Amino acid sequence: MDINQFSARFDSEDACVKHLTQFRWPDGPVCDKCGVTNRAWKRAEPWSWVRQACKYSFSVTAGTPLHKVKLPL
Repeated sequence: MDINQFSARFDSEDACVKHLTQFRWPDGPVCDKCGVTNRAWKRAEPWSWVRQACKYSFSVTAGTPLHKVKLPL
């Protein structure tokens, strides 16, 4: 998928984040540090979470080609 196809498929950043979240974590966000599922809260950034117990911050784009991309999702 090229950038034009990507832009056509996801008309908003929210739509892209929702798709990436469901694709990467179908059972809920998984902490990259401790591996615990569904015990995290969303941060102000639309694609970022913080694990309640370990306080580790992680995102849906971490470890993917979209990690640290300067373009809006």
